[in-house]
This record gives sequence, structure tokens and C-alpha cells, in this order.
Amino acid sequence: MSLYQFMSEHRGEILQVCRKKLREDVMPDGNLDRDVEIFFDEIIAALRQHQGLGGVLANNLVRMETLVARTLGTAQLESQVELELFPVRVASVLRHLQASAIPHRAISITLEVDESLYVNADEMLLTSALSNLLQNAIKFSRAGACVTLSCSANEAGVVIEVEDECGGLPPGEPTELLFPRVHGAEPPMNLRLGLAISRRAVEAMSGEVRVENHPGSGCSVKLVFPLAVPTRRSSPPPPSPT
Repeated sequence: MSLYQFMSEHRGEILQVCRKKLREDVMPDGNLDRDVEIFFDEIIAALRQHQGLGGVLANNLVRMETLVARTLGTAQLESQVELELFPVRVASVLRHLQASAIPHRAISITLEVDESLYVNADEMLLTSALSNLLQNAIKFSRAGACVTLSCSANEAGVVIEVEDECGGLPPGEPTELLFPRVHGAEPPMNLRLGLAISRRAVEAMSGEVRVENHPGSGCSVKLVFPLAVPTRRSSPPPPSPT
């Protein structure tokens, strides 16, 4: 029996074990369950198309790493432990998110980065916040759309942007529509709750969330942070091309 046949026949049992392990070792998260199911099915599809197993597994291990970081980031925020912030290379975080994303419906993800930009952040929490924004952008963009991850600098500081092609937001104040503040025991629906947690994470790291609505096209979420100076504890630069 081939690996493809085995994984196809035992899909349900394997997913059950994966979900149980994640709930025991990480935390309950229905969205995480769904993401795991999506990229597990992509592994099976890739094997069916005779793609190299090494590349398939490597790509999906990167995805799993980001999913766990997103979940642990949320847990860290809820624990109210004081954050330790260090200069983080923004381009490295965005590149990792692009590699680990789970696009579908022929949606593509493009990257426009300035390699020189750093922000003071908790890298896991920043990854968690941006992962939520990226998954939201993918979910609501039209089929065949392009979602753009970018970072740039202006007079306000470092601007990290996630731009989608969702068609635009309904009337109202864009930031409050997309990022409701969560109070007490009455959270909104899961998706809005995830975005609200992203907002809390950004603000906990002295950042600001801004939303621009482009009716008929989409919207862009901008995270604005003060520019940081790299230190020895900063994110390493990307490897030089060979």
C-alpha cells in the first residue's frame, strides 16, 4: 500500500489524533482544527499528483509551526504576563507567513517588503496577530484574488499592511467594523473575536491598527509601530541567494 492510499483510507483517524494532540498540548481552537484539516487534505492531494514527499512535508511543517504560534500567541495574551519586546525583522515574519498560508480558490499571496525594517515586538505575538489578519483576508477575498503582505516606513513609523480583495466593507467606521473591542463575557462571533484579539496584541506592543476601506475593491489593514534599531537579539537576516 502506498503512503497516499494509507493516508486517504485513514484520514479520519489521523485527523482525530492530530486534533486531540493539539488540544492537549496547545489549547482548544476550532479554527486551528479547520486549518489542520485543510492542509492535511493538501498533503493527500499532493501525494496523489506524485509531488516530492519531502517538499510537501516541509511546506506543511512550516504551516503547522505558524498555526501553533498563532494559538500560543493568543494564550500568551490571555495570560496577561508582561511582554518582553525585542527588535524583530518585519520582512522575515511576513515571508514566513506567506510560506505557511493556506490559500484556496486560486487566491495568491504577494510580498512587498523592505528588508531593513525592524519593530519592537514579541515575535510569536506579532506572528499570531498577522496570521489572523492574513487568514481573514484570504477567507473574504474573491476567487482568484491577490492578497498583499507589505511593510514600509513613513513619518508615522513602520507600516505593516495586509491588503485584500473582499469587495469593501459595509458603511461605518472601518476599524471598529473589522476590529470590535471585546469586553466581559459577550464576545462576538469567532472571526470577529480573532480580529479583536489581534488588535489587543498589536496595542500591547505599542502598535496601532488602522483600516482603509476601498468600496468595490477591498480593504487594507495597517499595523503601525515605532521604528526599532536591530540588536544581537533581533531576527536574523534572510539567507543570501546562492
